[in-house]
Amino acid sequence: MKSLFKIIRRYSVSAGLIVAVILASNVAVMVFLGWLTTRDLQRQQNSRTVMEQIGSEIAENSETGEYVISEDGLDILEQTAFVWAMAIAPDGSVAWEWKLPQNIPRSYTIQDVASFSRWYLEDYPVRVWRSGPLLLVFASDPALESRHSLFMSLEFVGNIPMYLKTLLFVNILVILLFIAGFGWRFYRALKPLAEGIEQLAQEQPLSLKEKGITAELSGKLNHASAVLQQQSRKLEQRDEARTKWISGVSHDIRTPLSLIVGYADRLAESESLNEEEKAMARTIQRQSLIIRQLIQDLNLTSKLAYQSQPLQKEACAPALLLRECVADLYNEGLNSNVAITVTVSKQAEQAQIYADAGLIRRALRNLIGNSIRHNPDGCTIETALFASSGKIFCKICDSGPGIPEQIVEDLNKPDSEVHIMGLRVTAEIAKAHGGVLFFRKRASGTYDAELMIPKGIPKG
Repeated sequence: MKSLFKIIRRYSVSAGLIVAVILASNVAVMVFLGWLTTRDLQRQQNSRTVMEQIGSEIAENSETGEYVISEDGLDILEQTAFVWAMAIAPDGSVAWEWKLPQNIPRSYTIQDVASFSRWYLEDYPVRVWRSGPLLLVFASDPALESRHSLFMSLEFVGNIPMYLKTLLFVNILVILLFIAGFGWRFYRALKPLAEGIEQLAQEQPLSLKEKGITAELSGKLNHASAVLQQQSRKLEQRDEARTKWISGVSHDIRTPLSLIVGYADRLAESESLNEEEKAMARTIQRQSLIIRQLIQDLNLTSKLAYQSQPLQKEACAPALLLRECVADLYNEGLNSNVAITVTVSKQAEQAQIYADAGLIRRALRNLIGNSIRHNPDGCTIETALFASSGKIFCKICDSGPGIPEQIVEDLNKPDSEVHIMGLRVTAEIAKAHGGVLFFRKRASGTYDAELMIPKGIPKG
């Protein structure tokens, strides 16, 4: 489930970053709009300055009594964005004009002036400026400007910063609620998928509800689960059939093999045979025993590999098991050219393991017997038992050439043609006890075997 929370966390962080970018963009837009407003206000201030300058350049001609504008004033007027201008005398008549359209009246009442001074004059947005006895009127292009009448209380204007902060807070709160809501919905949708994947990893059957945004994925997981379950059943049937076949063959061979061993033993002791014939009988006996051991190893390996061999676990001392194994080999008539030494550390001497004592003896005997069998001219076998990091290690090394590298490489290959049945049995015994069989490389390139079994007795 940690991976699911990681996905949700990344989703929430990504959503938060997106929101932060949106908010930053909004702030940038508000700053830009504020700049535009400030620029517009500055332009209006400039317009007032220009109107004041133009008004100062309009004067009454003393000879004709008409109002005229100076050349400097006309230059200023030409550089503005105004499309026409006029000056209204106190009697309401137009005393001066510049580019005044024909549809614009030339005479106004006080009501007319009050109407257009804050609004429009014949669809033209206008500005007014008092200059002496004249009322100056300047018109802008209606395609470029518009006028609006807006009244706001001082209280409202003073509260605008608070309103903006409140709006920002509400926006952030709503966004966070949406993130939390979508995150929770996303979590609820993905949680069954995450649990389903964990069940698949544990080879458990799966049946997810195929609905919502994960309906397609749920369907595919259900299909994958059905396929895996079917494959698992087929593998179990195959493994069970293989185990039964091996067990049946072992049972069928055991009886005739026992007869062969018995008759070979009687022939080896018969007084009617010469020494050469007795030697042949003893050879038949030894090889028959080897065949029987191979069959037992094959049967045991199969049962351990498919967990069909019940383990009779109990508290036992590995040092005692090693010494008993070595003693049994000597009692069975060990060749004089073979010597076995036993070294046990102080910690290993006092240690106990929870194991099937018979199988542990079998594993130790296989490793020591492997050294005896592959050194027919004799050798010295050193067995060392020591404890480390809560584990018991038993190292088996001999004075012979050691285990070839090819044998070590082929140990985990079920289709290997190399005869390593004894090592396979030992590896399966170690695995059944939570341990492992591994190999330490010599300077010569060959290997020595080492068996590891967890130390300690489980509580309860």
